[in-house]
Amino acid sequence: MLFNLIVNINNFLIKKFVKNVNPNDIAILGPRCIQFNKCREAVVGGANECKLCGKCPIKDLMELKQECNLKDLFIVTGGSAARKFVKDAKIKLVIAIACERELALGILGVIPHKSYGIYLKKPNGPCLNTFIDKSEVKKALEGFIGR
Repeated sequence: MLFNLIVNINNFLIKKFVKNVNPNDIAILGPRCIQFNKCREAVVGGANECKLCGKCPIKDLMELKQECNLKDLFIVTGGSAARKFVKDAKIKLVIAIACERELALGILGVIPHKSYGIYLKKPNGPCLNTFIDKSEVKKALEGFIGR
């Protein structure tokens, strides 16, 4: 419950104070567990290795990256890699996709960098073929880029 509170307060503040961000200053950050677990491609780091087969949400996120002209879609193996990406990337906003605990700890771990959190859906339990709805990410992006 504390993790949800942290993410929800953060998201409220980010929505209130972050507006009209250039899409090229935004990156989507997602966890490795959104990749289909039987995929032969190791889509970690920049998601350019993805074959866009459609068996997992990476294809949708890549389409969204291109459609909105975002700087990057980055897939990470865990919280340390996520925090490193946010701190090293030359971006103004990250749309972070993760489970409640990882989102809260990640948001706190990258302050003062701006992160907006979107909860991962876990139809198969944690860390296995998790899911994110493209429309949820698109709606968040539209609020920041002024479309």
